[in-house]
Amino acid sequence: MKTEISNLRFNLLTTFSLLIGWALRTINLGSQSLWQNEIISYRRATADTLAAGHQMLLDGNHAPLYELGILRPFFRLVGHNEFLHRFPSGIFGILAMCVVYKFAKEVFGKKVGLLSLVVMAINPIHIYYSREGRMYALLAFVVILAIYFLQKALYHKGEGGWFYLAGYAFAAAASMYTHYYAGLTLLAVTMAILGYLAYSRDFSYGFRWLLANLGAACLFLPWLPTFFKQLRNDPVSHIARPSLSQMVKLPAQFFTGYSYVPGALAILTSVGLLLLCEILLIILYFKVGSSSRPFQISFAMIVVYVATLGLAYVVSILVTPIIGLRYFIALVPLLSILIGAFIGQFDSRLMMVGMIGFIVINSYFSYDVLSTVWRKDYGRVAEIVSASNLANEQVILYSPGSSFWLDEFDFYFQDNESVIYELDKKLEPQKLNELIDGVDSTVNGVWIVQTNLLHEIQPIEQNDLAYEILDQQQFENQFFFAM
Repeated sequence: MKTEISNLRFNLLTTFSLLIGWALRTINLGSQSLWQNEIISYRRATADTLAAGHQMLLDGNHAPLYELGILRPFFRLVGHNEFLHRFPSGIFGILAMCVVYKFAKEVFGKKVGLLSLVVMAINPIHIYYSREGRMYALLAFVVILAIYFLQKALYHKGEGGWFYLAGYAFAAAASMYTHYYAGLTLLAVTMAILGYLAYSRDFSYGFRWLLANLGAACLFLPWLPTFFKQLRNDPVSHIARPSLSQMVKLPAQFFTGYSYVPGALAILTSVGLLLLCEILLIILYFKVGSSSRPFQISFAMIVVYVATLGLAYVVSILVTPIIGLRYFIALVPLLSILIGAFIGQFDSRLMMVGMIGFIVINSYFSYDVLSTVWRKDYGRVAEIVSASNLANEQVILYSPGSSFWLDEFDFYFQDNESVIYELDKKLEPQKLNELIDGVDSTVNGVWIVQTNLLHEIQPIEQNDLAYEILDQQQFENQFFFAM
């Protein structure tokens, strides 16, 4: 009876953790306007033909699975709005949580499985990208799935081992079809496996692992010509070369997200993660020995974590900058398992104190993700303008300083024939007033819609649309000019 009650309590806590994770990833999911990168994904997914979508990818630098393989059929089936656009990312976020739970439970036991699930559920950066209509939540899911299958195959030598290696091959190929930076993590996994083979002399597993990698390579082969053509597009030209300080602080952002954290505290957090990993290995070594599954898998995950970032740092310094937090979201599930395993090594009282402290700290950063307006309210601006009598009015989209944000306005005004100008950064402020003066005399008025890069222009008042939703009267007073 006591065991049944304990199991019931555990199952309830697991279900509750999943529900919290789901809520954090879907609540108010469609409340903010789409931003430029999400709109790019939308346009690729809704291209007239697959060939047109492929050409758009060829002109850019992304892999096809998320936009052509997932969003395209999903939009055709259910339609499109802000919520539906981001909903698949929420699904993949929950699936990644499920894999983390199962992975940790099988290797370390159900207690660590639950702890790892909680750590993953409230992780701010995973919440952030599970709420964005881009490929990063999918990336985290397929990478942790590939690693899960690979470690399963290591401890299943019979026919089951081949099944898990096939699963690894498909998941590894899917990760490359999702985002090319998955290749860094797969290379780090290769380094970990080679280290294991050198230590264990398990050449039978090594042979099967090589065949699985060959299978993954064959699955990716049809896309390889497109990939090589994309390399000519200078795919990371927008990424600045990172400083040493930025590279050291990156690991801390896996748990602080985009919230402001003092530099010294961020560095301490990054160093603390490494110390946590080392202490975990020491504890496991004395508890269960170096030949045990928990020790070997923990060691391998730490190698993958350190090697992925190390490879990214080397490439950024010697070749081209590739450091961006979202590109390494696939490491978050691994770190969640390692932190869960670390907390789970202590007695119940210390474990409870450590978990409560972790939840409190992470909840602050997760709340920041949910409460901050990350997306400019382009949709609301278009709604207010379109609600007026546009038959005798015209709209000028103006982006002083940069043309970067015009995509969002163009998307929300796409069915509005009254939008007559999309002005780029080369337009001098005085030219804007000349354009207003030159509007046809039959036009009753002109809407001047500005982006967040604002200049003081007469007679236009400076106003930042990035952080507030203007009510209609205030908006009209500032942006509509009777002719």
